[in-house]
This record gives sequence, structure tokens and C-alpha cells, in this order.
Amino acid sequence: MMKFLMLRVLPLIFIALFNNSFELFAQFNFLGKPGLVMTPRAAHADSTDHFYVGTSYIPLEYGLNNFMNRIGAEDYFVANLDFTKRLRINAVLTRPRDIPRIGIGDRHIDIQFDLLYQRGLIPNVGLIITPTFEGSAFLNHNAILVSRYFDFKKGIRLEVSSGYGLSKVFIKPFDSRLFQGFENKYQWIDKSVYGNYYLDEFFGGLQLSFSNVFWLSGEYDGRFYNAGASLLLFKKLHLNTRLLGMEAFSYGFGYRFLLKD
Repeated sequence: MMKFLMLRVLPLIFIALFNNSFELFAQFNFLGKPGLVMTPRAAHADSTDHFYVGTSYIPLEYGLNNFMNRIGAEDYFVANLDFTKRLRINAVLTRPRDIPRIGIGDRHIDIQFDLLYQRGLIPNVGLIITPTFEGSAFLNHNAILVSRYFDFKKGIRLEVSSGYGLSKVFIKPFDSRLFQGFENKYQWIDKSVYGNYYLDEFFGGLQLSFSNVFWLSGEYDGRFYNAGASLLLFKKLHLNTRLLGMEAFSYGFGYRFLLKD
């Protein structure tokens, strides 16, 4: 992993730091989405036309991909694009650290729609949809998101975020020999069959931000209680630390740059 970061990720970040200047007003979760620690939130329009790249490490027992129900520590490489003001496309590559496997890792793509922005009594409301493809569903999730923020003096903002994720995915099993009892056709399948417990039913949390450069978050992700802190450097680079299950350390970093001036 370290060689990959030195050769691929760090040069991109270094170039970006010296060639772009813009404001950033969001913390990003481990999948590169506006969010808390592990969970996403309904995003309000703080900036548009951006591209985000990042990476995160998730320790043993807290991994979400769980390839073939074999739990292990995982590395996540993410890319996130604001395709339009209300539509966000997210791509993820997951690589278990200590589980032998074939290929570069499991791939995931989802789309987030911003349905409503906070106005008066109306909160931010968003929707995440994972398009259905033949193949794996190790990180697939479909969820409704609701959030509301409260601004105080001296640049302090408190945001309450919640959501509900479906426990099933609509998919065609990629290998009926591995998933006995399921026909080789598109159908609703419980995510747990794939070892997928991400955004399973209710989740939510709180986030406290200070002058758009430092964030503190606490959440329940549907399985565990997590806490995290995020620091913004040079108005471009996010450094993230996380305490998963309030006991296991996780980390990540990412860079977001503007596509249009």
C-alpha cells in the first residue's frame, strides 16, 4: 500500500496543492462522501463542480466489504464527482489486506441525489442508489438521508444527520454455486448473504464544525458507535482519524479540487 501511495496518490495531491485554490465546506466519510465517520449525510449546496480522491484504512472486524464473509482489514480507494448540482457519483475500490484473492479488488459505484435543501422547516434530504449490475454486492447500499444544521456565532455549526438503509439488494447472484438456494435471476437478496452490513436499517449522528476547518463527529452506523475528527489543511487536504466501535483506530486522507473556475 505504501508504495502505491508514494507512486500514485501523493504526487497527485502534491501537484494539486500548488495549482488550485478554493474553499471547502464539508467533511468526508470513509467512502469520500459528505458525511460523518462511516455514514453519509444529506448534502446541502456548499460548492459544486468538484472531484475528490482519497483513501481510508479500516481495521479488522470493522471492515465492510467482507469478501465472501471473510472479515479482514481493508483499504479503500475512492473517487467522488459532483456530476451536477444535485447529483453525485461515487466510485470505490476495496482491497482486503490479508485475504488472498484474484483481481485488483471489489468495485462499487453509487449515485447520490440531493432532493431537498434546508429552507425554513424543510431539512436537507438525499437519496443514495446503487445501480444494479450482475456481480457482487459486497458494498451495495440504498438509503434515504435527512440532515439539519444550526449555525452559531464564531463559525460554529452543529448538524444532526440520520437515515435508513435497505437490508436487501436487488441483484443477480454472480455464481449460483456459491449462493445455493438462489435462482440465477435478478431478485431481492438479504445483504447479509454477501457479508454486507453497511447502512443496514437506521443510522445517524451529530457533527460539530469549527470555521470550516475542523470537524468532530459521533454516530451510530447501524452496527457500531463511532467517533471521528477531521482537519482541513491548505483549504484542500483532509486528514481524518476515526475510533470505530469506540476502540479501534482508523485513518484516511483525501483531496478535493475544483473542475471549474
